[in-house]
Amino acid sequence: MNTALRFAFIASLAASLTGCGSEDDENPPEAPATTIQAAHGSKFKDVSQLLAPYERTGLDGLHGLAWLDYDLDGDLDLLVPGGVGSSSAFFQNQGDGTFVDVTEAAGLTSTTGYSGLAVGDLDNDGYPDIYASAEGNDFFDSRNPPSLFHNNGDGTFTDIIAESGIVAERTSAGVTLGDINNDGYLDIFLASSAHRRELFPPAAYDPDRLFLNNGDLTFTDVTEKAGVTGGHGSCVATFSDYDDDNWLDLWVGVCNDVDDKPTPFYLYRNNHDGTFTDVADQAGLNDQLGYWMALTFGDVDNDGDLDVFSTNYGPVDPEGNPAPHVLFVNKGEGKYKAQRDARWLNTFAFGASFGDWDNDEWPDLYVVGSQPYGGYIGSGLGTPGYAYFNDQRGGLSEDTAAAGMDMSGKYTSGLAKADFDGDGFLDLAVASSGFDLMDPETGASLISDDGSPVLLRNRGNSNHWVTLRLRGKESNRQAVGAKLRLETADGVRQFQETHAGESFISAESPWPTFGLGGHTTASLEVTWPSGRKEWFSLGSDKLVDIEEGDGSRQKPTP
Repeated sequence: MNTALRFAFIASLAASLTGCGSEDDENPPEAPATTIQAAHGSKFKDVSQLLAPYERTGLDGLHGLAWLDYDLDGDLDLLVPGGVGSSSAFFQNQGDGTFVDVTEAAGLTSTTGYSGLAVGDLDNDGYPDIYASAEGNDFFDSRNPPSLFHNNGDGTFTDIIAESGIVAERTSAGVTLGDINNDGYLDIFLASSAHRRELFPPAAYDPDRLFLNNGDLTFTDVTEKAGVTGGHGSCVATFSDYDDDNWLDLWVGVCNDVDDKPTPFYLYRNNHDGTFTDVADQAGLNDQLGYWMALTFGDVDNDGDLDVFSTNYGPVDPEGNPAPHVLFVNKGEGKYKAQRDARWLNTFAFGASFGDWDNDEWPDLYVVGSQPYGGYIGSGLGTPGYAYFNDQRGGLSEDTAAAGMDMSGKYTSGLAKADFDGDGFLDLAVASSGFDLMDPETGASLISDDGSPVLLRNRGNSNHWVTLRLRGKESNRQAVGAKLRLETADGVRQFQETHAGESFISAESPWPTFGLGGHTTASLEVTWPSGRKEWFSLGSDKLVDIEEGDGSRQKPTP
């Protein structure tokens, strides 16, 4: 990435950061003396050997990953997109914590190269389909076509991009799915970055693209009509109902300005008539501009609305610090307050994901990302994989040891969570790419990696949990956009929303997992994308099927 190349002098800097605080705190509180791991017992173990040998190469290297149950056997499979000239890798979950490479059998061996992934049931046949954006040679600048893989329901996929009506811009990478008109079909938004003037003069922006699902696996470009043309150098996007009116709004993070200037967020409010209005400034998102790489949503303070975290890759300031990552705390009524502190998360990163790693009923955060340019790897400021645990006071405290894996020597980008082994604790898959840094004087290899994906298994603890597999009827089959409010006997209330395409150009588990702490029962309120509201009584420590129309239409008496 060109920005990083111009700031190679920071390679000698080392990151040593702990704690979390607000921009309003002159002296943010230190983390507790006892480690979070000791308090919560959550620790990840590197089990990457479970994936068949696979090396990912490519001109750019930045990519995501996708979890999906493609064969409907009740466990989650993993897709790792290949770079230009190398095949993707598709790992079928065997249900016993192991995987088998079924790339060829599934028809996913394309070598044109992919970066971003989103998964959703586009034709409501019960089987998840895959959108894969093309990989480029300078931050997604690509001359190769994307792919739209239709799941045939027999263990195979067919690329239908040519007949779908989708025409993507050459820099399109980030992708997200959501039903913008509540007709029961998932629509597609593509975030497009920019041509950098250094490699492809003259510098130019590609427009973002919004495609409306026609219900027959074809799509209509409604970008201009919808008014979502503002993103100049967009990298990431996610549909989320920020104002709780049961119409999906659209978050777009801009990172790749052609002149390397800090960039804004776009928050497009759904006007319920096929058009959107950008309300990012009014929402308080652009008090600080940046170079936004990831979007992840979690109710950090368990107050019933979603807070938003985004990573920054940005250029360094005069003191040698990258632009800070930001947690946007939802203050209600469509307003957000940015929290940032140089001592926590002030490192280069790509991927980020909220998840309750220790199942204590409070969402935690994982951040990772590095690259072999400009010293953002090894001893530089790249993030080797930091776990931040919720202090149950609205803050996050970093415990690097809890990650159980040092990725400081890897070129990492995308990140996606999923409970792949079915034990109720969220695991992590991290995208990695091959590289070899050479000494410019001697030609000797300084640091290198083969680019195999990283799989981190959460060892868990004694806390209880429940995982939900949602099925829409009036709503889209995958129930993307459903709002889930869960309450346990101690009065702790959790809130999640289902998405298709988030973190950094990745597709996380379609099945929400809630930690229950010491509780074995919970009450669940579901607001479906159709607007239907239902309540369900849940047990613990199992995967529960939740189907639209099967719940109670009245809130149960406590």
